Amino acid sequence: CLAVAFSSVTLKAQEGLGAVEVGTFAYSPDGEKLAVASSPYSCGEDISPCAVQIFDVETGLLILSLEGHQMIANSVAWSPDGSRIVTSGEDGRSYVWDAITGERLAAFQGGSPMFRRVGAVWSSDGQFIADNLRPSPAVVIWDAVTGELKTDLNAGSAGDVYTFAWSHTANKVAVAYENAQIFIWDMSPLSDDETPKLVATLDDLPATVLAWSADGKRLAVGDRNITILDVSTGEQSQHLVGHTDLVLSLAWSSDDSFLASGGLDSSVRVWDVATGAGVAMFQASGVVRMVAWNPPCGLLAYGGFGSSEVSVVLVSEVKCD
Repeated sequence: CLAVAFSSVTLKAQEGLGAVEVGTFAYSPDGEKLAVASSPYSCGEDISPCAVQIFDVETGLLILSLEGHQMIANSVAWSPDGSRIVTSGEDGRSYVWDAITGERLAAFQGGSPMFRRVGAVWSSDGQFIADNLRPSPAVVIWDAVTGELKTDLNAGSAGDVYTFAWSHTANKVAVAYENAQIFIWDMSPLSDDETPKLVATLDDLPATVLAWSADGKRLAVGDRNITILDVSTGEQSQHLVGHTDLVLSLAWSSDDSFLASGGLDSSVRVWDVATGAGVAMFQASGVVRMVAWNPPCGLLAYGGFGSSEVSVVLVSEVKCD
C-alpha cells in the first residue's frame, strides 16, 4: 500500500507574471535540486520570464536562473552526473548549461519556432543528446560539448515523432511515431563512432509519452491508457486503465515497483506495476504536464498547464493491515 501526504511544499515558478504555464521540470540525480520551466508562451524582447529556474528542494528557494530561451522551454533534463542541464524550447533552440554557474556551454539550433519540441534527453555517458527537429520526422543525436550534429534516427515513412526516451541502462532509444509504431534503436555503436542500429519495431501502439524502467527491461507506453511492455519479447505485461483522457507524463519509481502518471484529465495516479492496480490518485488544479519522482526521499512532483506552481507530495510505501 502507499501513503500519500498532501501537505508538502509548493514552488511558485514565476512571481508577478500574470498568466503562465509550467512547461516541464526535473529533479537532479541526487534529488537536491529541481529545475523548472514555467513562463508565458512567448517572452518578446525581455527573455527573463522564459528562464529555467533551479530550486533547492529542501528550502524551496530559487538558487539559479538559466536565461536564453525566447519562448517557453518544454524540456529540461539533467546530465547523468548532475553537472549540466539541457533545455529545449518552443523557440526551436536547445541549450546545454553548467548546473552550478548557469553558464551556457553549447547550443543546437533545430526546427522552426512555433513547432512544439518533443524534448531533449542525455546519453548514459553524457556525451550525446537526442533531440527532435520538428516538423522533421527524425530524432537527431548531437554532441553535448560542441553542439554539432552527430547522426539521426530516421524511420522513413513512419510520420512525425510523437515522443522518445533513452534508457541509460540498456543504452537504447525508443521512438514513437504518429502511425502508432514504436522503433527501438541500439545506441551502443555510437561509442565506436558508428550508426545506431534499429533492433525492434512495435506496431499498433499509439503513444503520447514513453518511459523506460530503471533496469531497462520494460517500457511504459502512455496514450489514453498505459501499457507496460517487456522489451525483449515485445509482450504486454500490464495494461493500466483509469485515466479518462490522454496521458502526458510517466515516471517510474527508483526500484521500478511503481509508475506515476498524469495527463489531460487533471489527475495524478500511482500504479503498482506488478499487479497493475491503481494504488493512489489525486486531482490537480489543471492539466498535468509532468510528473517526476525524487528517488532519495519518495517525493512525487507534478505540475502543468493553467498553473504557475509545481506541487510536491510525499508518497511512501507502508504495511497494510
